[in-house]
Amino acid sequence: STPVDLTLGIEILANESKDEDMLLLALRRLLSHINAIVREGAVISVGSFYIETKPPQDILDRVKEIAQNDPSLYLKEYAKDLLLQY
Repeated sequence: STPVDLTLGIEILANESKDEDMLLLALRRLLSHINAIVREGAVISVGSFYIETKPPQDILDRVKEIAQNDPSLYLKEYAKDLLLQY
Protein backbone atom coordinates (compact mmCIF):
# COMPACT_ATOMS: atom_id res chain seq x y z
CA SER A 1 0.00 0.00 0.00
CA THR A 2 1.15 3.53 -0.74
CA PRO A 3 1.21 6.23 1.94
CA VAL A 4 -1.80 7.89 0.30
CA ASP A 5 -3.72 4.58 0.37
CA LEU A 6 -2.95 4.14 4.06
CA THR A 7 -3.93 7.71 4.85
CA LEU A 8 -7.22 7.54 2.99
CA GLY A 9 -7.95 4.09 4.40
CA ILE A 10 -7.55 5.11 8.04
CA GLU A 11 -9.59 8.28 7.53
CA ILE A 12 -12.43 6.35 5.88
CA LEU A 13 -12.33 3.72 8.63
CA ALA A 14 -12.55 6.39 11.33
CA ASN A 15 -15.42 8.18 9.62
CA GLU A 16 -17.48 5.22 8.45
CA SER A 17 -16.93 2.44 11.00
CA LYS A 18 -18.09 1.95 14.56
CA ASP A 19 -15.56 -0.87 15.13
CA GLU A 20 -13.17 0.61 17.66
CA ASP A 21 -11.08 -2.56 17.94
CA MET A 22 -10.34 -2.58 14.22
CA LEU A 23 -9.59 1.13 14.23
CA LEU A 24 -7.21 0.80 17.18
CA LEU A 25 -5.26 -1.95 15.45
CA ALA A 26 -4.68 0.37 12.52
CA LEU A 27 -4.07 3.52 14.57
CA ARG A 28 -1.43 1.88 16.75
CA ARG A 29 0.59 1.05 13.66
CA LEU A 30 -0.05 4.15 11.58
CA LEU A 31 0.63 6.70 14.34
CA SER A 32 4.21 5.43 14.23
CA HIS A 33 4.52 5.16 10.45
CA ILE A 34 7.70 6.50 8.86
CA ASN A 35 5.75 8.69 6.42
CA ALA A 36 4.39 11.98 7.81
CA ILE A 37 1.28 11.92 5.62
CA VAL A 38 0.32 8.55 7.11
CA ARG A 39 0.87 9.81 10.66
CA GLU A 40 -1.19 12.88 9.78
CA GLY A 41 -4.07 10.74 8.55
CA ALA A 42 -3.90 8.72 11.75
CA VAL A 43 -3.99 11.84 13.94
CA ILE A 44 -6.93 13.19 11.95
CA SER A 45 -8.65 9.84 12.41
CA VAL A 46 -8.24 9.99 16.19
CA GLY A 47 -10.12 13.29 16.15
CA SER A 48 -12.76 11.98 13.76
CA PHE A 49 -13.54 8.80 15.67
CA TYR A 50 -13.25 10.06 19.24
CA ILE A 51 -15.67 12.97 19.16
CA GLU A 52 -17.75 12.15 22.22
CA THR A 53 -15.29 9.90 24.06
CA LYS A 54 -11.67 10.03 25.02
CA PRO A 55 -9.21 7.82 23.11
CA PRO A 56 -7.31 5.12 25.00
CA GLN A 57 -4.30 6.42 26.92
CA ASP A 58 -1.74 4.73 24.65
CA ILE A 59 -3.21 6.57 21.65
CA LEU A 60 -3.13 9.89 23.52
CA ASP A 61 0.47 9.18 24.54
CA ARG A 62 1.46 8.61 20.93
CA VAL A 63 -0.32 11.78 19.77
CA LYS A 64 1.49 13.65 22.55
CA GLU A 65 4.80 12.25 21.32
CA ILE A 66 3.95 13.45 17.81
CA ALA A 67 3.04 16.89 19.20
CA GLN A 68 6.40 17.14 20.92
CA ASN A 69 8.81 15.42 18.56
CA ASP A 70 7.49 14.94 15.04
CA PRO A 71 9.78 16.31 12.30
CA SER A 72 6.74 17.79 10.52
CA LEU A 73 5.99 21.18 12.07
CA TYR A 74 2.45 21.13 10.66
CA LEU A 75 1.77 17.71 12.16
CA LYS A 76 3.19 18.77 15.52
CA GLU A 77 0.80 21.72 15.62
CA TYR A 78 -2.16 19.63 14.50
CA ALA A 79 -1.44 17.05 17.20
CA LYS A 80 -1.13 19.80 19.86
CA ASP A 81 -4.50 21.20 18.81
CA LEU A 82 -6.07 17.74 18.91
CA LEU A 83 -4.81 17.10 22.44
CA LEU A 84 -6.61 20.24 23.63
CA GLN A 85 -9.91 18.45 22.91
CA TYR A 86 -9.14 15.78 25.50
